[in-house]
Amino acid sequence: MPNPDRRRSSPVIEDYEDFIQTDAAINPGNSGGALVDFHGDLIGINTAILSGQGGGGNQGIGFAIPVNMSRQVMDQILKKGKVTRGYLGAWIQPVTPEIAKAFNIKETAGALLSDIEPSGPAAKAGLQRGDVVTAINGQRVDDTNAFRLKLWARSEVQK
Repeated sequence: MPNPDRRRSSPVIEDYEDFIQTDAAINPGNSGGALVDFHGDLIGINTAILSGQGGGGNQGIGFAIPVNMSRQVMDQILKKGKVTRGYLGAWIQPVTPEIAKAFNIKETAGALLSDIEPSGPAAKAGLQRGDVVTAINGQRVDDTNAFRLKLWARSEVQK
């Protein structure tokens, strides 16, 4: 049975993800295949494997897109013919301990807005360079990955 571990991210693979990490064998060429649990229920779509330096074999660690995220994408494609992600018009970066200290912030949660597009939605909403977003619609934002995922889910906010 696969041993799933949630909330893995890698900007090397994709900016918008919340991967399931699994020790189930995912072989090269099986991207897009089903990741199922012991009962045969779909829990994710295989996306990437960790392979050796030669790039060939599976080292026993695979990554899958959770089924709920896959379903959101599928629903948008079926309804609109395309995937639309939320757009803020801001560049973000992690709130490191050094940044938290410099900004006199007590914790490193959230996403720092490092720059704002002058005519984008963030600027129109009054957000400014240097603001730290710690929640979206009352839902806590722990880090930049959580920020992207929550923003992505807000598809009505778009460019």
